[in-house]
Amino acid sequence: MNALAVSNGKGGVGKTTLAANLAVGAALAGWTVLLVDLDPQGNIVGDLGIEGDDGEGLRRAILLDDPSEIHIVTAREGVDIVPGGLASRDAWLILSEKSRTDEAALSMLGRVLEPHAAAYDLVVFDTPPAAGHIAVDAALATASCVVVPTRPDAASVDGLALTAQACVQARTKNPALRVLGVVVFGLGSGDKAMRRTLYAKLNDLLGGHVPVFEPPIRDARKAAVDQRESGIVAAEY
Repeated sequence: MNALAVSNGKGGVGKTTLAANLAVGAALAGWTVLLVDLDPQGNIVGDLGIEGDDGEGLRRAILLDDPSEIHIVTAREGVDIVPGGLASRDAWLILSEKSRTDEAALSMLGRVLEPHAAAYDLVVFDTPPAAGHIAVDAALATASCVVVPTRPDAASVDGLALTAQACVQARTKNPALRVLGVVVFGLGSGDKAMRRTLYAKLNDLLGGHVPVFEPPIRDARKAAVDQRESGIVAAEY
């Protein structure tokens, strides 16, 4: 119940950036946070300037159904990470095969994380940029809520719609799952007309049932490059 998934079916919309900033921001507010990287690209450790295990611990935990195999790395005071990476791809491939015949397969992620999650105020899942990826399905089967980042382009908004469909499907197994809201990335301070148009489009798409958070996350390219190269997030920058 303390887990939040950051998800969108499109890549490059700010998922990893949002997950990392949420985790560190919550820690700065006094919470303890476990940040779980479910993406085989494994970018979270780089964004926070630490070394991971390329997803090997996550791979072993899922394949062996053994929580003790989970590898946890401390990134900041109050922020621990379960690293992702290429090694985790094997686990997702096998879990995908299992899920075809075993409905309980998607609950495996929750089983291996549950003994660790209880020690934290918040668990944040960074998910792969692919609708229908088994890691996304596993996160939605495990988390209590979802935040969806998007950008103004049509493909990103379409990815949001795919995520909404995935959430509806996930509720058949995880009825408590709810979408907290949508975070808009990629608007500049002068993009007022574009902002009005986009927010109107999103509110129409979401039927007023899901909030679109204000304000949007504005583009600041130099700051973004500096942060990634230095392994820090916005609050630290």
